[in-house]
Amino acid sequence: YDYVESALFGDGKVAYVGAAYDIHFIEDGIEQLVSGEEYSFTVKLRLPTIYKGMTNDDGIRVVYIADDGSIEDMGAVVDGQFATFTTNHFSVYAIVQISEAPEPEKELDLTWLWILLIILAVLIIVAVILIIVIKKRKNDEPETTEETPAEETPVEETPTEEAPVEEAPVEEVPAEEAPAEEAPVEEAPVEEAPAKPAIILKGGEDNAEAIINGQVVHVRYRTSFMSRLIQSEAQIQDYYTVIKNKLLSYKGVKARMSWNFESFNKGRIQCAKLNVKGKNFMIYLGLDVSEYNVDKYHFTDVSDKPKLDKVPMMLKIKSDRGLKYALELIEEVMSKNEIEATAIPEVDYHMPYETTEALAARELIKVILPPGVTLDDTSVQVKVDVGELIDNANTTAEATENSNEETPKEETPAE
Repeated sequence: YDYVESALFGDGKVAYVGAAYDIHFIEDGIEQLVSGEEYSFTVKLRLPTIYKGMTNDDGIRVVYIADDGSIEDMGAVVDGQFATFTTNHFSVYAIVQISEAPEPEKELDLTWLWILLIILAVLIIVAVILIIVIKKRKNDEPETTEETPAEETPVEETPTEEAPVEEAPVEEVPAEEAPAEEAPVEEAPVEEAPAKPAIILKGGEDNAEAIINGQVVHVRYRTSFMSRLIQSEAQIQDYYTVIKNKLLSYKGVKARMSWNFESFNKGRIQCAKLNVKGKNFMIYLGLDVSEYNVDKYHFTDVSDKPKLDKVPMMLKIKSDRGLKYALELIEEVMSKNEIEATAIPEVDYHMPYETTEALAARELIKVILPPGVTLDDTSVQVKVDVGELIDNANTTAEATENSNEETPKEETPAE
């Protein structure tokens, strides 16, 4: 027994069993007592270690537990070392400690579980309905997309209708010559409509020059992640291919390209981001930097940046060892988020080099013109302050020459 119950111990009390002893003779030749005669003998038991130093005041007792479960207190005297009592029969006696009865086990209330199951069932039904609605909308989308180009066609033809703005001098010419001049007027916009200014970029992002149709303009431009990757060294594209194949080898992980980064997520879990700056290839991982040895992995904590707070561990991959550590930490990210690996064929993500002009034409590089400079379909227009030119003309001869140069520029479009 772990414990025994009896009215002998009082209400709400039980006796916890610490040890049991089988009392009997073990030597041969001892005279057997005649059955039925009264006899008694004294038993002195050494207390087990758990009860050393305890007495009757500590609730220590010696009891006899009969086969039918009845309990008899032997009235033993406990002095901290021994328990001594007198009995008239051999049997098994237990040393116990009287204490409070344990609290009965409460029945488990499973009402909350049923409520949870009902809520889950309702959510599943709602999700199924939403999926059906979304699929129906997707099926209807092609019809709307086919209508949009039909409406845009006349809008593209508007420049051809505006071309007659140049017919102002035609009104001054006699009516007989009008048909002869209208023919080239209609052909001119057809040739000019697809034309776009040729842009040649020179210099870096912060100090660059753009030669647009022969005119030099100081500009700035912003490079996208894809453009930086295309113009990166071969070793960076090697690292990129290995890292991207590793990230996409986990079940449900998808890649999404933005202007500054390439992100790898599973649902709402941000796993990693990739970036290229100059000759540096960087990976940002969704790991707690306090849990890893910075002397080993040589990472940087970027959690103070709002766009990177969910991927705060940044590593620059410059060598095969750095690549090995990055792959090791990717496995840590997936393990912490319980994302399983899956077998997929590896893909070669190397890309051929492209010039800055080609990337700008593909809108992978944004050209930022200085204030006062606008870019139309065929030319560069520079806005000037006429009042400032007049003031300069009154003070210096050089300013007068500059103002004279501006006048033909204004007459050119009229001609």
